[in-house]
Amino acid sequence: MHMAEPNQLAVEYVRHVLGVTGLSPTGLALKAGISSTTLTRPLNSAEYKFALTNTTLSKIEAATGIAFLSFAAAHSTDQAPPGSEAPAQPRTAGQPVRYVPGEQVVLSGRRNLLPVFSGAMGGDGKLIVSSDFVDHMAMPAALEGVQGAYGLIVDGSSMNPEFWEGDIAWINPHLKPARGRNHVFFHTPPGGEDAEAIIKRLNGWNDREWQLEQWNPARQFTESRRIWPICHRVVGKYEAP
Repeated sequence: MHMAEPNQLAVEYVRHVLGVTGLSPTGLALKAGISSTTLTRPLNSAEYKFALTNTTLSKIEAATGIAFLSFAAAHSTDQAPPGSEAPAQPRTAGQPVRYVPGEQVVLSGRRNLLPVFSGAMGGDGKLIVSSDFVDHMAMPAALEGVQGAYGLIVDGSSMNPEFWEGDIAWINPHLKPARGRNHVFFHTPPGGEDAEAIIKRLNGWNDREWQLEQWNPARQFTESRRIWPICHRVVGKYEAP
């Protein structure tokens, strides 16, 4: 679907927040510290002419942890048909990873925990990955039942604003490379001694090279597939608090 008008999108965001949190408009207003009529008027009348302000949206974000920009990004492009790969979209500043509502994260016991590696900045945008798991987190629904799925704590700033220091990237090691998606590339499989990795957007590839992009500083470049033979797909992330 296409991007809605700004105020319509803001109202749809509020409806989304209400659906995810289970709050009433009055309950959400109380939680966010705003007047209940600030929400009920635009929700109840399509003719209401006053837009929801950035201040109001920021208060809702702070109260619920649901990012408006992530919601907007997820509703700004046409959806690809099932089973097809969406074409790579040009961008220079990055965009938020789609927000995953809480009910899409599995919380039912230790068998559903996602193991997490740590990454330490090793220079030139590279990460030194821990040889063993350093933590576990609730298993995202996108990785439920995926053998070998793992999380990777991001360090460094080369992928800001899409990934910030402390974010945990969710990795499916079995998906094929996909243009326009973020991937983690390794010299050797994770779990080895001082494994080195890079996390970048993949724009394309040939028999010899990966065609990559980062956001900070913005640049496109290539890396050797012989040197970086392992390519694991990022399917989402947990944002650091």
